[in-house]
Amino acid sequence: MAEAKQGEKMTQGRPEGLLSNLRPNYKSKSAVCPFFSFTVRDSVGCEGVLDDVHKTIIMFTSVDKRDMFMGCFCTNMDGYEGCPVYEAIYKKYKEE
Repeated sequence: MAEAKQGEKMTQGRPEGLLSNLRPNYKSKSAVCPFFSFTVRDSVGCEGVLDDVHKTIIMFTSVDKRDMFMGCFCTNMDGYEGCPVYEAIYKKYKEE
């Protein structure tokens, strides 16, 4: 577990500074994948791949690479089922 530096507040079990980088924006209204949750700068958030995992976050090296990924999978009606994250999450439901 992370520890806060002196004078730093803890939020959700993490130093507050760590969470400030993960403020989601929900500008991706065009996402069609049922497991899509949010985007944050160069990252995409999806439902957790395991029952005990709240979110799965995919971090890219740039916003352009994130946008290319989203164009192939998250916002593509014919492509989201081919996403490796979709496949992992879907498997969770098939096993139930």
